[in-house]
Amino acid sequence: MPPVAAQKGKQGLSTPPPLPSPEPTPCWRPPAPSRATRKISRRSNRSARVTIVTTTNPRLIRCESNLEAKAAYMLLARPDVVDVTEQPEAVAYLDEQDRRRLHTFDFLVTRADGTRIAIAVKPAKTATRRGLLRLLRRIAAQMSPDFADAVLLLTEEQLPGPLVRNAMMIHGARRGRCEKHDAQVAALVRTLNGRVKVGTLVEVLGLGGEGYRAILRALGDGLLSLVGRRSVEYDSWLMPAGAVA
Repeated sequence: MPPVAAQKGKQGLSTPPPLPSPEPTPCWRPPAPSRATRKISRRSNRSARVTIVTTTNPRLIRCESNLEAKAAYMLLARPDVVDVTEQPEAVAYLDEQDRRRLHTFDFLVTRADGTRIAIAVKPAKTATRRGLLRLLRRIAAQMSPDFADAVLLLTEEQLPGPLVRNAMMIHGARRGRCEKHDAQVAALVRTLNGRVKVGTLVEVLGLGGEGYRAILRALGDGLLSLVGRRSVEYDSWLMPAGAVA
């Protein structure tokens, strides 16, 4: 690098020219707090405590178990879901003895079409032992439509490992979103006619690992669909969303 020429100051002394202004750096802001209406116990001998930071309008989502966290990742990764709130306001209902009870759902989800779904997450054996499905049907029959339009029970049977891993990878890829790369994938998807392997798309994009991450985001954004219930690997088949296999 060539030396910087000196300048003469008012006193005749040689002084260096002023340094250029530094480039502005992005300002980090902490995520917004959790929306949970019920305080989650931080200690448990039977389940984990997991905190997720959303990628759009960063906010904390606090989960009371690994199963709840898996459900949260799956919900956040869906292109038809626009909002996920954990531990929403409790719902009042009358039990079989006409006694007033309160039930707090694990999640309240808002879909792109505006419908809201109240979701309970429990291990299948626990749900069966407690008669949870019967209870949820009772609550749904009494629930105000102002709170939710439907009730859903999720167990590990609806949260298979490969799809949970995909959802977690989509979440991670969204944290480093690159609009330029996403636009390249979107343009490439418009040229597709039928199935294509992930590895082929990565090769055509020429972006290496960043191309793979952009493909994950395209899956989460609903531009692409995965063929089969499996992990997103380089030999996995993809299709444009809405295409017929």
